Amino acid sequence: MTSMGASLDTPFKKTPECPLCLKERRDPTSLPCGHCFCLICIQEVWSGSLTGPYYCPECREEYRKLPAFWRRTRGPFTPTDGAHRHRQSTTSDCSDGEMPSTSASSSNCTSPPQRLGKRRAPSFSRMEEREREREAPSPPVSPPPPRSPTTCAPSAASPGGSVRCNYCPSPGQQVAVKTCLVCGASMCTKHLRSHLDSPVFQDHPLVAPTADVSLWRCAEHQEAKKIYCRDCALCVCTMCTVIGAHRNHACVGVTEAEAELRHNLKDDMKKMQENEQVIQSRVADLQTKKHDIQETLNRSRGGLQQQYQAMREVLDRQELQALQCMDRVERRALGGLQAQLEKLQEDLSSLQTSLDTLEGLSDSKGAERVKEQAFVMEYSKISECVKAMSSPLEEMEPLQELDQARLGKIEEWAEKRLNTLLLAMMDRDALRLLYGITPTLDPDTTHPKLVLSEENTRVSHSDDPQPYPETAARFSTFPQVLGARARDGGRSYWEVEVTGEGRWKVGVCDALIGRKGAKDACRIGFNPHSWCLFGERNKMEALHDKESFPVEGSIPQRVGVFLDMEKGSLSFYSVPEEGDLTLLHSFQQTFTQPLYPALAVSKTELAFCDPFQ
Repeated sequence: MTSMGASLDTPFKKTPECPLCLKERRDPTSLPCGHCFCLICIQEVWSGSLTGPYYCPECREEYRKLPAFWRRTRGPFTPTDGAHRHRQSTTSDCSDGEMPSTSASSSNCTSPPQRLGKRRAPSFSRMEEREREREAPSPPVSPPPPRSPTTCAPSAASPGGSVRCNYCPSPGQQVAVKTCLVCGASMCTKHLRSHLDSPVFQDHPLVAPTADVSLWRCAEHQEAKKIYCRDCALCVCTMCTVIGAHRNHACVGVTEAEAELRHNLKDDMKKMQENEQVIQSRVADLQTKKHDIQETLNRSRGGLQQQYQAMREVLDRQELQALQCMDRVERRALGGLQAQLEKLQEDLSSLQTSLDTLEGLSDSKGAERVKEQAFVMEYSKISECVKAMSSPLEEMEPLQELDQARLGKIEEWAEKRLNTLLLAMMDRDALRLLYGITPTLDPDTTHPKLVLSEENTRVSHSDDPQPYPETAARFSTFPQVLGARARDGGRSYWEVEVTGEGRWKVGVCDALIGRKGAKDACRIGFNPHSWCLFGERNKMEALHDKESFPVEGSIPQRVGVFLDMEKGSLSFYSVPEEGDLTLLHSFQQTFTQPLYPALAVSKTELAFCDPFQ
């Protein structure tokens, strides 16, 4: 319908056509609000309700009773008669092959199944329709009429995907260029001309061709959304603002709303452009910073690789020198021995040959026996060899023994170099560089008489209980607190600063340690789930599972903890202000659970420190 969904802001313009049927008015009838219609058209619109209320299709002015028309009919008003006459008129209008001009006429041409004897005004809400249906019994539903080539049907997409004109005869429908949200029809260039030229359609919004206009219509009232609700920031239909959910809301026409939103759009675009420039500038700064960091890291990495390469070269040279020294010891010890061994093997071979000859001379008989002169000559030759080897070992020079002292020095020197490297791995700089962390404490495990710092790195004892919420992880009896994150592998090193002369514990424990009660299962160092270093005045000891290990030395101001989950070791060090670390105690244990840093204080203060401070 042309103006049933029109904005309340649209001024009324008198036209010679009836706004409902878009034909020259027949029996023109004016309502008290000033809008004029065909008598039969307005009777048809109001035929759905015999008791009211009635609404002007143009301005939606409400009439509780049937208003007195400025021009009356010759007979009494009967809804059935009005519907019959209007149905005949619209049927003839659609059958002449002309394009219907409004959503009202379009709905009459393609009318979906409606109740007999009743025509729903397109501008009435579904709520009103349901109320009318409850008042009167529902008549049978008539079957839908067959669609003719000129029938105005909802726009549909062709098999190719484009939307076709609803007014072109089929086959041969042209591709639609626009869709009217009021009429619900898609039009080609030819049939769009009437919407562009006629003032009747000046309030009909046109959009790109679409096969489904349901998104553009109110789901409740099936009217075009031509009103903008400022309160809800939504487009709604006219009925929503009159009797719907947006009644009494701040509403304006979509034209005015568009102007406002376009003004806001400019402000938003300006703000977004400013934000875009800020982000682009920040991105450029971060990229520059990233490039600088990468260059610095690459230089440091290159220098580190050069240093370790130099160390490897030094170790390779030292290894070569040590091996050369071993070769010299080997030559001194084995040189003379090898010469004597070769000479003795040569003498042994000659001796065995002579012995075989003598055996042949003594055992020969008969014709094979060497006689007379031949025997004498052969024996004389062998006899000289026997005399020459009468004392084969006397002429041997004494062998040079292995230089055990030199060999021991070489081994001692190599071991010293290895220990130097191994000790360097336990150096504080190496530990904090390679494995250094700064743990934080878990407030949910803190005993009520312990107070944590804002950073959750420092804990102190308080005589007054703190109003901490009760949690299952909180220690209820012993003044203890655990770290927020467990160490579940690898190596970790952290340092704890000790302040005050009270008792304290620095250690680790797994999640199986007890939390509630005064049993040893909840006490750090007194169960199989915890290991710690305990300090009190001038006394220190390492504790695990009720077993105590005395620790010599004075109370350190800073304790270093090195946890090696891979090798199963936990070491406590005294950290001086300058100099090397001093090992206090080391546990060797196979850790099967992740371990939390653990602290316990009584009238003292402990704090996790930055290893580089």
